[in-house]
Amino acid sequence: MESTPTKKFTVDEGGNKRQEISVDDIKQALNDINQWFKYNASSYYTTQLEDNKGNQEPEVDSIMKKHGADGCSALKALLLRFRGGFQLLDTYKTLTLDDINGEVLSYNLQSQRLFPIAKDIDGQLLCVRVESGNDNLLVYNPEGNSVEEDLKKPLGQYIEEQRDGLLSKKLLYEDELGIVSVQ
Repeated sequence: MESTPTKKFTVDEGGNKRQEISVDDIKQALNDINQWFKYNASSYYTTQLEDNKGNQEPEVDSIMKKHGADGCSALKALLLRFRGGFQLLDTYKTLTLDDINGEVLSYNLQSQRLFPIAKDIDGQLLCVRVESGNDNLLVYNPEGNSVEEDLKKPLGQYIEEQRDGLLSKKLLYEDELGIVSVQ
């Protein structure tokens, strides 16, 4: 009896270093992360993602235009896929459209060209810098009314890196802690 060779699945440890990530790539990364949660964090998936069908395109277009973010295709892909509650790195969870609007108005973020996408358990906001040609992520501290950290990466790259980290088992999800590094 002849044995067939076993096929092995490997994850590129070097990651994807592309600077220009397409909308289709971002959508695929979001779907991959969603599936990862389904099979690796089923209680979180069942409560937060299973019925999370995303936002309607007219609502997304409206809020993005209202707050000057209508040029960010990665942001639009995220908002269309999930309507809040999507776990990002650390304890950041994405905001609903109503919460986004509230945060923009409460902290006058539009004048700072910031569009909040997520909030952590300490109240810090993960924001997209909405300037022409720039959709880098920043951490905004509402208490200090200031930018705490520039992550120096666009939203699309952030999403792909999260997906790559989960699939390569360098990141994992823990209740109360969110997505954390294994190292």
